[in-house]
Amino acid sequence: MGVAKTRKSNDKNSGKSAASGKSGGGRSGASGTVGGAKPAVEAKRKENEAQIAVHWKEEEYFHPSAKFIGQANLNDPDVVKRFDEKYFPECFREYAELLDWDAYWHTTLDTSNAPFWKWFVGGKLNACYNCVDRHLAQYKNKAALIFV
Repeated sequence: MGVAKTRKSNDKNSGKSAASGKSGGGRSGASGTVGGAKPAVEAKRKENEAQIAVHWKEEEYFHPSAKFIGQANLNDPDVVKRFDEKYFPECFREYAELLDWDAYWHTTLDTSNAPFWKWFVGGKLNACYNCVDRHLAQYKNKAALIFV
């Protein structure tokens, strides 16, 4: 996708394009700034915003293959219904229960100290065990980590 490299400045006093980053020397007309620095900086900022804004309306989608969808953990269409806002935050209990916990939690989400929310308060788990060790029974002859 092409991105515009230059854009004419709206500053009628400088007479230069925003991409050049330069404006006339000395005073910059009615604005009263010395050296024209502020209009040039503002023009450069607008140019950068314009380059970013080009991508705001991109709507290219990359759909996963049927094979990928089939192996996904989250392939049940009813999950969207179960994770509706009216079930928040208890809907996350379903996925927390897929983990092996050393100590079960007593509160799913503590919002008493926003924005520093705490999930699964009182719970303790071993992340290494959940990521690697619990899969040993099924994948005991397969390398868990491969260093290259």
